[in-house]
Amino acid sequence: MRWIALFLLIANTGYFLWSMAAGSVQQSVPDDMLVTDSDDIARIPTLVLLSEHLSAAQLGVKRSSGDASESSDEVDPDFEPLKEINRDDALGREEQAVAVPAVKAVNVCRELGPFEQENLAQKVLDLLKQQAVDRAVLLRRKVSEKKVYWLSLPQAEGAVRRAHIKKIEKMGLRVQDMADGRLQGKVAAGPFSSHEVAEGYLFRLLAADVRVAIEPVVDVVFQYWVQVEWMYEPGFVSPAAILHQFLLPLKSSIGKELKQNACS
Repeated sequence: MRWIALFLLIANTGYFLWSMAAGSVQQSVPDDMLVTDSDDIARIPTLVLLSEHLSAAQLGVKRSSGDASESSDEVDPDFEPLKEINRDDALGREEQAVAVPAVKAVNVCRELGPFEQENLAQKVLDLLKQQAVDRAVLLRRKVSEKKVYWLSLPQAEGAVRRAHIKKIEKMGLRVQDMADGRLQGKVAAGPFSSHEVAEGYLFRLLAADVRVAIEPVVDVVFQYWVQVEWMYEPGFVSPAAILHQFLLPLKSSIGKELKQNACS
């Protein structure tokens, strides 16, 4: 029992001596090396909004400029105040940067048609020449070509001519005065699609004492187009719509929607 008490006494004495030694070491450490909770908090960076930072910077500039006005001797020669940005100038530069280039006018050429009758195409041509166009011309194009045959009557007058025409019409043929072409000024019956058919009627008329002759004629079918050119500025209205507006006065006369083709 005495040994236990002695052991506890020695242990307490050792702990006491160790505690005294540790306290002396802590007191010997410099104050600037000691770390406290407040120091840890101070080391944490503070988050500041960019707008607040700019406002604080501008406020500092104003204060600096105010101090400089009070005492010119204290002004830092290297100090440069913030320049005020003109909002209108900034917007003007932005609009200038995105400005759309000017639209360049281009030459547009269109053909209107087809017209089976030349006089109707001429009306359209005359109307377009009254509009703001640079050029308008009438074009005639051959659509088809075929050879036909006519039976031409000899030159006769009065009762003889009327008697010949009457005999021809009894055979179911149509007689007409030829106004143009190779048979212009003659009276002829037909036309016939082949020489054989025309020759068959020839023999029948000769037997009826009507002297006729077979006349081959090349029958050409034409179409008429109106070509128009003008300077066009690309925009919301198309060239087709512009031509449609030009031709509105003749809409009832034309009677159909005309084709608009680019000039070849």
